[in-house]
Amino acid sequence: GLPICKALVEMHGGTIGVRSEPGKGAEFIFTLPRITARRALVDHVTRLIERARREEQHVGLLGLLLRGTGNGGGRDPLLFERVRTVIEKGLYKAQDRIFGRDSRALILVLPESDAAGLGAVAKRLDGMLRKELGERYETARFRWRMAVYPAHAHTARDLLRALSRGREDPLSMEAGPAA
Repeated sequence: GLPICKALVEMHGGTIGVRSEPGKGAEFIFTLPRITARRALVDHVTRLIERARREEQHVGLLGLLLRGTGNGGGRDPLLFERVRTVIEKGLYKAQDRIFGRDSRALILVLPESDAAGLGAVAKRLDGMLRKELGERYETARFRWRMAVYPAHAHTARDLLRALSRGREDPLSMEAGPAA
């Protein structure tokens, strides 16, 4: 049991130790690093890029920014959760992941997706959002952006920077095979 615990804690970047006194028992102490959402995203994309580099594949990021989601342009957490639910239904691959950011932005991580594939996914998801949200879609003002490894960057941090700069609009891409 203890070797399994040690392996799990260390696998997550933590430490484990023991204090014991004969006849009084033992106290096992472990620490785990605090993982921020940003760090989890960077770590996940880094692992995917490493695999993509070995297998000569792509890693695609789709960003969806919700602008003016509430009255007066403020945040609307209920709309954000509704959008997230629609997008979760629209992702088909088990390895696709969604990372949310501050009730205004979602980052979709799509392994093995190039620019054409991201364009097809964004168009499909955008259509689902239009249908599900109706009039609310127009007032929410969505903005899609994308970035692809290796075309736009070679590290997770640079790929996320490319996504945040938002120069590539996947809805303007020619229809390609769905990723």
